[in-house]
Amino acid sequence: LIFFFAQLAAATETALGRPPQSWISFHFGKPMWRLLGGFLAALLAIIVIAAIALVLALLAVVGFNMAVKAPSSGQAMLVTGLLGIVFGCVLIFVLIRFLFLLAPVNVSKEKLGVGQAWHLSAGNFWRILLVALAILVPVLIVNYAYTFSVTGFPRPPTNTSREAVRAWETAWEIAELNGLAGHWYLTLPLFGLLLLFQFGAGCAAQAFAYRALTENDASAPVAGNGLPD
Repeated sequence: LIFFFAQLAAATETALGRPPQSWISFHFGKPMWRLLGGFLAALLAIIVIAAIALVLALLAVVGFNMAVKAPSSGQAMLVTGLLGIVFGCVLIFVLIRFLFLLAPVNVSKEKLGVGQAWHLSAGNFWRILLVALAILVPVLIVNYAYTFSVTGFPRPPTNTSREAVRAWETAWEIAELNGLAGHWYLTLPLFGLLLLFQFGAGCAAQAFAYRALTENDASAPVAGNGLPD
């Protein structure tokens, strides 16, 4: 966890215009610890909001059962599914609002910046979501394309029992792991490049969004070297 946030702090500082002074550097200073603290504070806020949303969902289920006497299994599944979708949307919303701009705010403003990250992301949820999908979807496509090329396309059994389907899923997972491990000389470099692309593109997108949202705010200086772009 500490090494990840050291990398995140270093990459964010570089994306904001303050690159390291050498090729090899370890960012275990105040920005890293501040970023880790901000992440833990944001995680606590997300847990609290998720707990409140879960309690409200449970109360909605209880209210539905009281309003509808002896609901059918189809009705119960429909209500449960809708509430699950709503809960998932709330969780994605708070995750994006709290976490997307947290790293550049922590590095630039030298504070935990949880509230500032939430404030800056207001009105930009859909843009942030599209940016995140634009980074994540190509990685998933390449990942699954490589996995299926190594292990073959999965063909789950039909018209069988649930136990047979679970046994097939277990066998498929084992075959998938064995196939990836057997081609380790391709798997490791490819997955390393995918992680590097996802990590670098994510840090760059966050830094770009932060600079675009604060370019007219004199109270939010960008970490830079003082030179013109």
